[in-house]
Amino acid sequence: MAGTKRVRVFVATTRGAVRVVRISAENPAVRSALCLSGSLAALPVSADYDSFVREPTGVVERLTGHPVYRTDLSAAIDGGESWQLGLFLAHMLKREDLLAEGDAPAETDLLVTGRVDRDLNVGAVDHVGAKLERAGTAASGHGFFVLPASGDIPDSTEGWSLLPVDHPEQALLACLGPDISETLFGASRQTSPDGKERAGPRKRSAVMAGIAVAGGLTAILYGSINRYQEAEPERESVGAGSMMQVEIVPREQLGCGVPVVLPPKTGVFDGAACAGIVTVRRNGEFRIRASVSGGFLTYADADRYRRELHRVAAGGDQLVLRIDFPYWMRQPLRLDVEVTQLAMDGQPVQFAGRSIELRPSGHFHY
Repeated sequence: MAGTKRVRVFVATTRGAVRVVRISAENPAVRSALCLSGSLAALPVSADYDSFVREPTGVVERLTGHPVYRTDLSAAIDGGESWQLGLFLAHMLKREDLLAEGDAPAETDLLVTGRVDRDLNVGAVDHVGAKLERAGTAASGHGFFVLPASGDIPDSTEGWSLLPVDHPEQALLACLGPDISETLFGASRQTSPDGKERAGPRKRSAVMAGIAVAGGLTAILYGSINRYQEAEPERESVGAGSMMQVEIVPREQLGCGVPVVLPPKTGVFDGAACAGIVTVRRNGEFRIRASVSGGFLTYADADRYRRELHRVAAGGDQLVLRIDFPYWMRQPLRLDVEVTQLAMDGQPVQFAGRSIELRPSGHFHY
């Protein structure tokens, strides 16, 4: 895209805006790392970043096709998950050679905070107002503050155009226009790892009352950010909604408690937990996968926290896969589960997946 002016990305933190200086693809044999620009040492949050990038836990490799990156930042990011949306957008822009790196000029600045789950839903974070207040103004003169639509919306804009989103595509649609946005995210709506078609991003059209394109830059005009249309239901293959049940075994003072069934739309479990249980109560051949990810994988055996079951059920059998959680962890973890029903020739027929955040010590501030 020769001649295209690029987008500069900042991660909003409570200490100020942290710029994404450069993203470099690295050897797949190593781990992804976040570094201070030019530094020889990785930041402590690098382990979480590696899990965020690499399949099967991450989302970046799925859309870029590469599993390992070094990302240089202008300042340190201490931890949490609110950096995820900003780095995800930076990777998407980098893929299309639209990320302003180094001293390259930029037409637009994105100041970003938000979490991203396996299905690219944007989750709420804390301290949004403080992050905006300490970010300064957009150097390009065109700046969007991209934040979760489901969280707090600041009263003051601090010179930025507020852009609440519940899917990353909405942010790129705003600053790049529909054609480039479709190029970036079209692949994510084609197929899942089992070959079944995936749903597109959920739509909340009242987040933005209108979009006007001027000079290649989309200006966001919205009336009330509190009036949302009902989100479209998440689509899975036919019947997949009842194909599996997920339970969490809570950890109590005297041991493990009674398993708790998580409703289909539940994405967070607060409190210490012993294990996760995936149950399938259908006849047929199934492949069940479960994995636990988090910063602890830098010093623990990763294979211990990945489990797979491949069996045929008949006559009312139920298939059960249990995966234990690291009992010593006090930081957030993520449980990812997938169930695939197979045809007689071994090809996927139906697919269902869940991604659940576990907060062992209760509520966290990101």
